[in-house]
Amino acid sequence: MQESYIPKGALEAKQYPSSPCRLLLVGLSGTGKTFSSLLDTPNPIIADFDNKLSGFRLAHPEIGFHAIPFWDMKFCVETMKCLNDESGKPNNPKYPPNSRDAFKYWLAEEGLKLQPNQTFILDSWTSLQASFDTQSSLPHEIVFSKKTGEEDTYKFWGRKKNYARDVTTALKSLQCNVIVIAHETFERNDNGSVIGLKALMDGSYADELPSQFTDVYRQRIFTQEEAAKLNLKQAGYYWQTNKDQYFKFSCKANPKLNDYIPATWTSLL
Repeated sequence: MQESYIPKGALEAKQYPSSPCRLLLVGLSGTGKTFSSLLDTPNPIIADFDNKLSGFRLAHPEIGFHAIPFWDMKFCVETMKCLNDESGKPNNPKYPPNSRDAFKYWLAEEGLKLQPNQTFILDSWTSLQASFDTQSSLPHEIVFSKKTGEEDTYKFWGRKKNYARDVTTALKSLQCNVIVIAHETFERNDNGSVIGLKALMDGSYADELPSQFTDVYRQRIFTQEEAAKLNLKQAGYYWQTNKDQYFKFSCKANPKLNDYIPATWTSLL
């Protein structure tokens, strides 16, 4: 019998390293995505774009975490050396901080140093995209068409897609577990009827985004009555791991997980 050829560098399945969890957590505003991501995750490091962690600190003073303030002008300018004006000019206090470039550089310089026993949390994908839009729409960043002299929107959407792809590629290079928090939006047909939902993001990369993660869940809140209909023991916060009529892009690395699990990291173990 002819022997199979094993390419150089190929590893047997039992030798192949396990992938860290990369969880895309989508949900409506106010459904507890940030709280549940921080509750019992191991050694969390949170990339904070939303500046809304005060409530969690007050509710859970016993839980320690480290946060990186990408919303803060001083951090972006002094620590990350990312200015918001055109090259050669000082930082413009009239513009928002350049958190777009600060985050990308941070991933390359600091993110790769995170260890397997840590959890990196991006809060949130929605605000990261907003920071890209804001910085890329400043007067010195706008690209104009040589033919028409008007803004070249094709270039903008191309840059946005490339930026999002660069970020998700960098996240896949991290040694640690990753949670990316995203707001959800409903998709509607021409008649206005809801036909699905997706992570809130403009541009073509929105459809590609879920494929970059090992797990994609939806954050839910159930009343006692709603929980009973789903055979859940009590009301509260849950992660939906299964597909349904609207949530069509879910996936889970562990097929043994129930369709609805308590919204905590230990539920995945």
